[in-house]
Amino acid sequence: MVQKIAHKADIDPTFNIGNRWNIDELLVNDAVDFIEQVVESIHQIL
Repeated sequence: MVQKIAHKADIDPTFNIGNRWNIDELLVNDAVDFIEQVVESIHQIL
């Protein structure tokens, strides 16, 4: 599997610049869950 950096935030800041921060299924699911919560909150406010 070839990983590509989608955004500069994919760089791990705790090591030398340029090291990739591994993005696994758990991180993706957490991000999706967070976005869904934000959308639900906005929907409730509107």
